[in-house]
Amino acid sequence: MIISVNQQREIEEKAQVRGVPLLTLMENAGRTAFRYIYEHYDIKDMTVAVMCGSGGNGGDGFTVARHLKQNGAKPSVILCGATPSSEPAATMYRRAVVEGVPIVDLIFEQEKIAKLISDSALIVDAVYGIGFHAPLSDELSELFERVNNSNAGVVSLDVPSGVDSDTGGGDENAVRADVTIGFIGTKTAHVLKSSRKWCGRVVLVDIGIPREAYSGIKYDTFENSVETVSRLLEPKPEICHKGDMGRLVIAAGSESYRGAAVLCTLGALRAGAGLVELASVEPVITTVLNRLPEATMLDLTENRAQYGVDVERADAVVIGPGLSKSHLASALVEATVKSAKKTVVIDADGLNLLSERIELITEGNAESYILTPHIGEFSRLSGETTENILADRVGIARNFALKNKCILVLKSENTVIAAPDGDVYVNTNGNSGLAKGGSGDLLSGMIGGFAAMGKNALDAARLGVYLHSAAADLCAEDINPYSMLTTDVAGYIAPAITNLLGKKE
Repeated sequence: MIISVNQQREIEEKAQVRGVPLLTLMENAGRTAFRYIYEHYDIKDMTVAVMCGSGGNGGDGFTVARHLKQNGAKPSVILCGATPSSEPAATMYRRAVVEGVPIVDLIFEQEKIAKLISDSALIVDAVYGIGFHAPLSDELSELFERVNNSNAGVVSLDVPSGVDSDTGGGDENAVRADVTIGFIGTKTAHVLKSSRKWCGRVVLVDIGIPREAYSGIKYDTFENSVETVSRLLEPKPEICHKGDMGRLVIAAGSESYRGAAVLCTLGALRAGAGLVELASVEPVITTVLNRLPEATMLDLTENRAQYGVDVERADAVVIGPGLSKSHLASALVEATVKSAKKTVVIDADGLNLLSERIELITEGNAESYILTPHIGEFSRLSGETTENILADRVGIARNFALKNKCILVLKSENTVIAAPDGDVYVNTNGNSGLAKGGSGDLLSGMIGGFAAMGKNALDAARLGVYLHSAAADLCAEDINPYSMLTTDVAGYIAPAITNLLGKKE
């Protein structure tokens, strides 16, 4: 799971109720962080700058400084604010002073600080931790810029200062750590690729929280990783026929966008769907038939009435890839959303048309609607600016899924899967090779394929997203992120599924 700031504080409170006082947790955090530093750096006679704030993270930093001093290093604390007011942090401050650790003040000793940063081989960041929610002060901004431009190694405690733990967003001068030592649990800032420039390598350590302190908390954010996804895919039954493996209808493609239908259909077939029917116009049908004879075709031009019947009988429907914004496409999206009975995956042009009538998904009769926008499409759907979405993609995706009672697959370097009950899954694999036309079409076909095979909509979305990214990672190993094509990625879906099934053995 991924824990929020409020959840971390609740866990700390539960630990105290169970006999582990905050002072002990602070000592454990500082000592454990020191132990990591001791094992990875030659600290004998090393000059170390430890930046400490006035809160709990600063208390951890004072503890690190004390242990560094006791073990042969030459630490100095840069006091970033007032002396700590909370008793545990104040105690750690006093212990560091008694140990003889020099304290320099950020406001009044600028020349000393400049020389200290220049002379330090290592800088420990313990200013904010999970407590940052506002722009940096001018003094801290200048200090952190100096740190980021130094040649020292940088270790942050819990979360780099200047980075929002819950959103992963950060100030332009936030501390850029080589290593972030995380306490108590994984944070959103730890898993987003956009946060890596600040977090560096993330190492989670045990600070003595009782297991019971984690219970009774409503966790609602999780990693969509191999450990959490492997249980969702079972080996294919030995006794089955094509009907058992689901019937998927795909409404995709137009004369100008034929490849989208090819990739979407290919994704569904590679995912394992038993019967895949493409509903499109004749030029698209001819193109797909030449590539994928396994699929069946329905000519929308001649069979519009029959299409409605087929949607009602389908185990799942995908609509939108390459569909265009024609009057026919608009009518098709509306009819599909209203008449489908099970899972409907809406992508690309389907989303663009839906953005004009988002209420259709709350008025429709399908069991589930899965929307798969990229950031730009989601901006049109939600009315949020792209800047706001990127600043808090998890929170905004969650709110949208809750409000519209749908599953949202918000595609980006960390695709976010938000469920209508408020749970969110953050995907952690994949690479920049997916930044190619057609990647989303392949993904929507995969999600539709898993839904047609009987996976509930959330599991279908999670499986599709993970395996799509896993296939891309395998592809990048053999080719490279620059040159790989979406058709190349499709060729790695099969080994990605093989690998995932192997995790169950």
